[in-house]
Amino acid sequence: MRKWKQVLSLFLSIALIVTLAPLQPAKAASIYFQFTDFSTVEASPTIVNTSTVDLRGSFSDVSANSITFKVERLVNGTVVATSNGALTPSIVGNTFLFAGVQLYEGLNKITVTGMSSSITGNGGTVEGVSYVSYGNVPVISSIALADGTVLQEGQSKIVTTARPSLIVKAANATEVLINGTSMFNGGAGTFVTSDLQLQLGLNKLQIVSRNGDKSYTLNRELVYFQANTPVAYNVFANTTQLDGNPIISPISNQTVTGRLLFSTPATATAAPTVTLELIDDTATIVSTHTATVTAGTSNSTYTEFRFTSDTAISAASSGKYQLRVRSSIYSGQEANFPVDFTVRTATAPYITGLKQVYDATESGTTVNYTSSGIFSNNAVVSQLPLYVAIDTSNFNLGSGSTTLTAKLNGTAITGSSFSSVALSTSDSQRVYRIDSMPQGEIELTFTVIKGAEKDVVTRTFNFNPISSIQVTNTFNGAVFYGAGLAELKGKLLNFNLATDIGTVAFKLNGADIPLTAAMFNGSQFTIPLLDAVSGSSKLVFGSNELVLSGRANGVYVTNTLLIYRFSDQQPAVTKLVPVPYKIDPTQDTGNTRYQSDIDNKFILGDKADNYVTTQKSVDLLFTVAKLANLIVTIDGQTYATASVNASDQLVYQVANKLFLEPDGTDTNNKTYRLRLYNVPLPVTGASSITVTSQVGTESVSQTVTITRERPTYEILSPKLPQEAVINQNFLNVSILAEGADSITIGKNEMNKSLIDDIFRYEMTGLKAGVNKVKFTVLRGTQKINGEFSVNYAADNSPGAQYKTSITKAGKASAFKGEVSVNFPKNTFLRKANESPGQDVTTIDMFDNQQVLFSIADRADGRTVKTYNAVGEYTGGTQSVAKDGTFTQIGYDDYGAAVLRPSAHFGYASKLFWIDPGYVDGTKSTGYTFHKGTQPYDLTNLFHQRPLSRWLETTNPGTITLKYDSGIINTAANTLSIWRYYNGQWTNMGGKVNTGSKTITTPIDGFGYYVVMQLRYSFTDIIGHSYARNSMELMFARGVMISTSNNEFGVYDNITRGEFAQLLVKMFQIPLDYNPNDMTFDDVIPVIGISRLWDYRYIETAVRKGIIRGKGPRQFLPNEALTREEAAVMIARAANLLKDGKDDQTKDRATLQKQFTDANSIDGYSLSSVIAVVKAKFLEGLPNTTTGTAKPTYRFDPKANLKRADAAIIAERVMRKNKLL
Repeated sequence: MRKWKQVLSLFLSIALIVTLAPLQPAKAASIYFQFTDFSTVEASPTIVNTSTVDLRGSFSDVSANSITFKVERLVNGTVVATSNGALTPSIVGNTFLFAGVQLYEGLNKITVTGMSSSITGNGGTVEGVSYVSYGNVPVISSIALADGTVLQEGQSKIVTTARPSLIVKAANATEVLINGTSMFNGGAGTFVTSDLQLQLGLNKLQIVSRNGDKSYTLNRELVYFQANTPVAYNVFANTTQLDGNPIISPISNQTVTGRLLFSTPATATAAPTVTLELIDDTATIVSTHTATVTAGTSNSTYTEFRFTSDTAISAASSGKYQLRVRSSIYSGQEANFPVDFTVRTATAPYITGLKQVYDATESGTTVNYTSSGIFSNNAVVSQLPLYVAIDTSNFNLGSGSTTLTAKLNGTAITGSSFSSVALSTSDSQRVYRIDSMPQGEIELTFTVIKGAEKDVVTRTFNFNPISSIQVTNTFNGAVFYGAGLAELKGKLLNFNLATDIGTVAFKLNGADIPLTAAMFNGSQFTIPLLDAVSGSSKLVFGSNELVLSGRANGVYVTNTLLIYRFSDQQPAVTKLVPVPYKIDPTQDTGNTRYQSDIDNKFILGDKADNYVTTQKSVDLLFTVAKLANLIVTIDGQTYATASVNASDQLVYQVANKLFLEPDGTDTNNKTYRLRLYNVPLPVTGASSITVTSQVGTESVSQTVTITRERPTYEILSPKLPQEAVINQNFLNVSILAEGADSITIGKNEMNKSLIDDIFRYEMTGLKAGVNKVKFTVLRGTQKINGEFSVNYAADNSPGAQYKTSITKAGKASAFKGEVSVNFPKNTFLRKANESPGQDVTTIDMFDNQQVLFSIADRADGRTVKTYNAVGEYTGGTQSVAKDGTFTQIGYDDYGAAVLRPSAHFGYASKLFWIDPGYVDGTKSTGYTFHKGTQPYDLTNLFHQRPLSRWLETTNPGTITLKYDSGIINTAANTLSIWRYYNGQWTNMGGKVNTGSKTITTPIDGFGYYVVMQLRYSFTDIIGHSYARNSMELMFARGVMISTSNNEFGVYDNITRGEFAQLLVKMFQIPLDYNPNDMTFDDVIPVIGISRLWDYRYIETAVRKGIIRGKGPRQFLPNEALTREEAAVMIARAANLLKDGKDDQTKDRATLQKQFTDANSIDGYSLSSVIAVVKAKFLEGLPNTTTGTAKPTYRFDPKANLKRADAAIIAERVMRKNKLL
């Protein structure tokens, strides 16, 4: 007994120690987490091929609100990347669902954790682990024609159009190619093409999907049959296929079989007879064979016959052959179809490839090269000579020969317009040098011949010669010291040497330098620049202008170089070049400062180095060679100094005056390119700037004199003549007028800048055509009148802009009615609700803000690509106005990506940008109004714009857009208006007017608007027997969405949550919700929990009295909806129940007369069922086994409502309410 107590005491001590130890995470076991879909064994993970998965499972003894997950990427058992899940689980009972978990490529370890409710104390973390392997392979899952016909491997599909549309589904693919041509990426792994050009007969398709370094390849076959043109296909010599232009081994005594298609005759017709002719590449008929014909398949389009040759056919020699399939006349059609193939014996010569050779060097007839590339069809060829090398097999020049011929636009080239020379490498490879060929589509035919056998390869490309004179041993702006450049070397590109070389001329500093034949070696030239007698350089010290010119194939070309020669002992200063000051170069990170006077702000006067300008300041560019000390004086006064230290670095004695330009500076040779920046000029008069470079006792100077004239005024915007024609009904006017007190345009006074003497004013309401603008500049008592004109084009093309205000009647339109908005009277603008659908707590209303309408480029949404930067200033300590300069807005990849239409949809109208601007401040502090701007305004980029920088209307209204007038009326159901706002596209639906080709939808705000068209549907919709049109209409209008990217979910049960959302959408009820005050506990206020329902719509539906819960604060949004529940919701939403007083006995008696299962309808549903049936929103289902002659119907109240039937209901409701 004592021993037992000792043992018990030992166990209790151990237990106490264990309880005192820190708690560790408890490993997952069946009592905590179980996974529905995924393996829990690392060595045998679940294999998936989608980047996101739904993580499902069950849990026990775990707090539901503590469940989270993380995903880890494993490589060789080591974690190399981790992401903590940010998704909120959907909890139903003891099951959890994380929808859309993002996976890493490779092996993923998914850990689900939570707090165990069975562990006392400070709680315990429990976890469950599953393993998923994501291969990211671009698998092709389906290849189908546009009508849904799936193409199977090894089966030839007959089509009757030369350009069929193909749809390829390839999950994870970023690119899909068919026979090397890229398909259009329709999103969601769907790729589409209609660019295939089929040939009559068999067409072999190679489909390759790619994704980074992975690819996936399948092969399919199409047979193109054209009506009344008989076509042969699937032609075999025994088991060797002959059609499709294959290369095959010799065939000997083989029976030929095949199929022959004819258009189906109107009446029964006897089968035709078939004859086979084998023709070689000399057009000689080698043999003729009769064939036995049997009937094949037949339909209303074509009739197929199968043929088998009565005698064996042989093609033993190498060469190109044609098996011509002929027939007797069959219903007016006579077959004469060629089947081309090539026979190649084991010893026959053939061309394995063609290469374009670069850096070729010749010695007699031998050529060598160090670089080459594949010479393919559609190769880029723009200069001659062109070197092409032939790679061969079973061939050498010792026992064979080669030929090269050419065609221009399909016609053989004769005469001297095409010339080539056959060369060979040291290892006997044939290389052709092509010296001349005409411009256009060139077809080159290369042939290798060995005895009686040969092989032929052709290449077709467009030759667009770019003639030029290239200099190879120097460049524009080069600097030389001492004797300088001894000779000028280069080559003539695309010159006809026989006729054009005599036109080549050379000028040095304006003097003609005679050229001799000895200076040319073919297209290459070497021109000496040293005097033949004295040996001295022909280049002068300082700048030298070299001009090479000539006429190539009738086109005059020149090449002008400016190079510099400096003494290697004496200092030198190049010509001083004045340019406008734009920005402090030390702060010019964007390299926007001027390198030349592109706008001619400094006009050269009568004397050299004398300029006249109206600029207030100047930058001076110059280069100093052999610099030791530098002195800059202005009007005789020292302005800046610098020197070179022992490390050849430039040291400034006066800061903030000189800037060393990196381009053109060579410290090793003490050559420095400098900028003297922001030098102030006098109000009026001349200023002389002298730059002196000193080395010891020697010095050299350059002086420039700039005379400033004070302008009466300078019109900076519009900048004429560039902006003489504009495509907007408003104009930002900018006028520089130094010393002016004011400028008025008509009775409107322009706004003077607080920084400089620039006056700005926005003119609105321009009329189409020429607008003459008169203005008056006031200086004291002096009045100066001026005017300019601009032509408002009023063209409805991308880039068009139009400003207008919403009238008191609530209307506004632009672009000749292509876009219009209509609001109730006394509609104002207010700050946008930053929580759409919730109550607006503060309303500040505005009535004088103009709305900007623009037509955008649908590629990336730009409404403006180049603009006059009125009101913008450069950065830096001394900013300068950009008025009068143009700023480019480049293509934006991100903008293009976010504006790309959603999968299944494409643009069907112009893309409109509508922006009323925004307002800062409050009524108490004062408002600051900001005008509507183009979407790529750097201070307000559309894809970064917060809701606080938008205005919206106080009342909802409608927008009407014109769509593509070429869209036929029967396609109107595929149209809808989409809005891009707050970072996403939203399908707004719409009502179509086919007469005016417009579509109208409710709106309460602004952004991008466009009409989109449903371009392609879903497979399960297309195959549905009765609801296809309704589902496509509801999907196109945004009333319903698909269950996944690959299918609509036609046969799925509709859930309570989705149907509640469907009701709000089809009755167009404005959203009304507050995420902090939700009615149902199981409708979590997080967007994205379900693909098919959004909490905002469910909350709106309950607040409007349309739906009720299935328990206290419980809605069960993911539960399937029954038909009687749907009837109740519809009746409430449509206000079909007038008084709310039910007489269940009477109602059931009424329904018993209509439906055999009326007794199974719940009492609360009776009046609703009567109402929706009477309104013809829901119908009864016929009983098929009643045993009576009179048809009877049932209602199936407890049956689940399918999504297909929900679409029909939605269409009926919306049509009755005239919302479609």
